[in-house]
Parts: sequence; structure tokens; C-alpha cells
Amino acid sequence: MPSLPRSMKEYFVGTDDFLRAHELTDGGKTCQGAMISANALRGRKSPPSVGRWMLDSGAFTQISRFGDFTMSPKDYVELAVRFQDCGDLACIVTQDYMCEPFVIHQLKLMGKEASWRLHQRKTVDRYLQIMEEAEKQGLKVPVMPVLQGWEVEDYMEHWELYANNNPIGAWARPSPFQPEQHKWLGLGSTCKRNKKPAVVSLILDTLPWEYLNEWGFKIHAFGLKTTALKHGSIKDRLYSADSFAYDYHARMTGSCRTRRERINSATAWGRKIREDDVQMDMDF
Repeated sequence: MPSLPRSMKEYFVGTDDFLRAHELTDGGKTCQGAMISANALRGRKSPPSVGRWMLDSGAFTQISRFGDFTMSPKDYVELAVRFQDCGDLACIVTQDYMCEPFVIHQLKLMGKEASWRLHQRKTVDRYLQIMEEAEKQGLKVPVMPVLQGWEVEDYMEHWELYANNNPIGAWARPSPFQPEQHKWLGLGSTCKRNKKPAVVSLILDTLPWEYLNEWGFKIHAFGLKTTALKHGSIKDRLYSADSFAYDYHARMTGSCRTRRERINSATAWGRKIREDDVQMDMDF
């Protein structure tokens, strides 16, 4: 197992409250930020009130509902550029294709061609298109490539697919628009792994840590919450993570809550996850 070089540095809490999103950052003192979906932001004209934040592509909603992205790479980058000077935008997440078996099954029922290998291929294609648009349109922040898969070995295969289509070393070379920025790398399809954190730990084991450490990559995991992040073998190897789950129960039960109650819950949720002690043992 690779060494555990650091504890998780940042946690991004999902929100659609554009008036209070800045409260999640708390002046930068909490190492906490907001995760904002392109789905919520795309129709907005006025700038959101944000501090530290990350732009999510809204992949799950678009693909699960419509079978593919409803925003082109050009449109997505245009959206990012429009709001990139709002607050402290950490990065934008590439438009990736999820590989959970239930997603693949659902897409096939919709008459779509779908497989984890095809979704890996399409994720790389989208990333390259977004990077091209980022340079054309003057995006100032990094684009986070995302490794997709389901079985543990899938993630390394996806890394190699990226490398074969765009030398991975290029990720580490700053562009005129992205000097001295964090080089983010996301782990996709991990949201449903919270109840099986050992799988997340095994995925982290397979990553090329010698290369990642040499080039200063920061690993981000999507949708991880308390169950997975209580383990040191996970939390201590991530730079950041995010979740929209703090409000899930209320949404599913139709609970009526004020926007103030929701943002307070989001803030408390993120603080608890970042400050929770970790345990070093894990049952495999």
C-alpha cells in the first residue's frame, strides 16, 4: 500500500442556494467549499454569491434522465468562463460518463448503447474536447479529468486510456491560462461505494502513486460521506471529496425546510466530515 502522505484538505458540499453558498466557505477558514452543478447554474444570469467552490458538470442528472449530456463541451466551458471570476473557483469537473451497473442497465432500457468500456472512451473524448474549448475560451482554472470504472482494475485501465490519447504528462504542464494550479484527478462512480469502503481503498491502492506524487496530482472522490471517510486508508489519501447527501433524507421524505435550515445543515455536515477522527483498520 502506498504511504499516507496527508489528511484530506478540502470538502465541497453540494448546494443550489446561490445567495448563501459563500457561507459554506466561512472566509476560507474551514477548508470547506460549495459544489455547484451546471444543471442549476446554466439558467442563471446574475453571479452566485460564492466563496471557495467547484463546478460539477451535472453528469448524473443529464445522463440518467436524457441518456447523454444536454450541454455540449463548448456550452459547458462557456458557462464556466461566465462565472469563473465569482468567488474562488477551484476547478471544473469534466463531463464524465458513470459506470455503475444500474446506470448502464437504465441506459440500455432507454435504447442507448452503453457499457463501462464505452463510457470510459466517451469520458476521455469529452475531456479532450473540453480542454480544447478551455484554451479557446480562456478558462483560467483547471479542468478535472475523472477516472471511471466499476471493478477495481477498471480505474487503472482508464488511466492508461487517457495516457494513450493525451500524454498524461501534459496534465502536469501549466497552460497560459492555468499557471501553478492544483492538478486535480477525480475518482468517479464512488458514490454508491460508501457502504463498501474497502472497495474505495482498493481502488486507491491501484493508482500510480509514484507518478501522482511526482507531478503533484490532487485526488478527489465524488459522493463520499461519513461511512467511507472515517477510514484513514481513504481519507488520508484524498486531497478532497464532495457530497450532496446532507439533504437527501429531507428531499426524499418531502420535508419542508427553509433555505436557512438547509445551508446550516450543509455547513454542519461538511465540518463533521472534515473533523471526524479516522480509524486505521478496515475489514476486507
